[in-house]
Amino acid sequence: MTVMEDEDILTPEPLYKRMVQASPAFSCGESEFGRDAADWICGNGYPTVKNELNRGTRVWLYRNRANDYVGFGSLGEQRWLFGQSAQTIQLIPYVAVFAVYQGKPMTGLKYCYQIIDHVLDEAVKRASSFPLVGLSVHPDNHEAIYIYTKYGFVWVKNDRGLSRMLLSLR
Repeated sequence: MTVMEDEDILTPEPLYKRMVQASPAFSCGESEFGRDAADWICGNGYPTVKNELNRGTRVWLYRNRANDYVGFGSLGEQRWLFGQSAQTIQLIPYVAVFAVYQGKPMTGLKYCYQIIDHVLDEAVKRASSFPLVGLSVHPDNHEAIYIYTKYGFVWVKNDRGLSRMLLSLR
């Protein structure tokens, strides 16, 4: 990939438990799934980012060239049932771009793709042990489903009102 000189490339920054209380009140939009993502990263409701961090999930905040936080991504593990057998997969609990930065930047690779690229790059590092990456997405979140499909995620099943999608790193 060629990076243009003026392209706004995000910098990932690990999120640690001690930082959660210090994190500002982020907004990921007014939709149900946007509010859920914001509640998760801000430590409100259940489950929260702290629950995931306690389980060993890695979480990153992403800064743009202006040093502003523009979104977050996460990667952990979970056992999913496939037919009669359970398998441990890499799980993306949440990926989100904060509302004010959605659709940005106007030129170059959009922030949402940069975040997903980074999370999947991290997943590839563990692909020999866990070759499947899964996520759950609200069925009305058409933009996210479109993006995940572009990356090769395929629909697996509905689970408690969410669509489960899976990507093989093999």
